[in-house]
Amino acid sequence: MVNLDEMLPTSEAARALGISPVYLRDLLKAGRLPCVRTRLGRLVAVEDVERFRLEREAKHRNRAGRG
Repeated sequence: MVNLDEMLPTSEAARALGISPVYLRDLLKAGRLPCVRTRLGRLVAVEDVERFRLEREAKHRNRAGRG
């Protein structure tokens, strides 16, 4: 069973990541960010949002350091 306290709707997950809801849906469809489908729509685990955010930040730091 899904613990809704640890899940975010896609709109909130996109906001937390600083990306558009459309881009978030693309990430979900591509399997780059896991989600659960419920009667409420797609939900993303808070820990997965945080993990993805940290990975994105690290990637951007690495790119900036190469210049």
